[in-house]
Amino acid sequence: MKRTGYLFLLFLIFTPAAFSQDCSEFYQNGMDLLKKRTTSSLNEAIKKFETAKRCYNIINDADGVKKCDTGIAECYMVLNASKSGLSVSKEDVNFSPTGGSETISVAVTGNVNWSISSFNGWYTAAKDGDQITIKAEANEKPVARSQAFTIKYGSKEVVVKVSQEADAEKLSLSGNDIYFPANFIWDKVITVTTNVDWTFTGVPEWCNVVKADNFLILSPSTNEEPADRKATISISAGSKKEELRISQENDYISVEPPLYQAFEQKKGSRVFVVKFAHDQVIPLDISNSHSDWCKVSISKDDNRKIIVECLANKDYSSREDTIHIKKRSQDIAIPIFQNKTNSSGWKIKR
Repeated sequence: MKRTGYLFLLFLIFTPAAFSQDCSEFYQNGMDLLKKRTTSSLNEAIKKFETAKRCYNIINDADGVKKCDTGIAECYMVLNASKSGLSVSKEDVNFSPTGGSETISVAVTGNVNWSISSFNGWYTAAKDGDQITIKAEANEKPVARSQAFTIKYGSKEVVVKVSQEADAEKLSLSGNDIYFPANFIWDKVITVTTNVDWTFTGVPEWCNVVKADNFLILSPSTNEEPADRKATISISAGSKKEELRISQENDYISVEPPLYQAFEQKKGSRVFVVKFAHDQVIPLDISNSHSDWCKVSISKDDNRKIIVECLANKDYSSREDTIHIKKRSQDIAIPIFQNKTNSSGWKIKR
């Protein structure tokens, strides 16, 4: 029982909570000695901070280790200032691409005020008591940057270098797949988000593409071909690449039945059905060769149907006409042939 009690007592002594209390006591002793600012107190404070640091390491307290390092650095800074007249806790300050804020301490001997040189740019450095607060903006460029400012104390000067890591190259599009109807009269705009210069290649003949700042403006021509069309535009920014896939439906029309039709000599009519790609019904322009015996019109019930009406042919010679069905630049010509008098039957002109 005595052995068990002894082990239990050791367990209580060496628990993390007990270690944490001891670490804090060593650290606080160091801070109290640092405030005295004498050579002996500063050397003793360094020892206390080092003991506290070892203690924090045992219990894996990273914040505790960090504040001990800060205390040690400040002790050495004050000791150096007593020799040179001016010392800072850090002469190199580095920021990540996201920016942030960091504070450095300044120690001087005597009563002369110290000052810092100003810099108006991606960071600011402001004096605050015996400290300098440095704030850096986010670096959105894939290029590292650095600058420096000077701390002056009488004839003494210390240069503090401020640097910031480069951001990673970035490239994204507001859309990667663009669809155009056959007759799209407006532009479509793609936003290109990047932090480096960018270029594009692979523009098809049927689409006009213009770069304007961080935008890509696309203007396709009307697709009157019998098939849809597609293209891929490649966008490059540094080592990054994106693909912009564009497609456009066709606006082709066809007519049924076969185009070369003949009428018999008596009065009659024929219906031609216009087929649109993608079930579109687009206004058509229809006409004939201005003959008075052949009339062409669009059905009132279905504007995809073209009605051709021929008067009776009372002449002893056959006659011909041509009907035109137009949709923009597409023109379908339908030859009309009518037999002469005393001829009979429907015939196909060959």
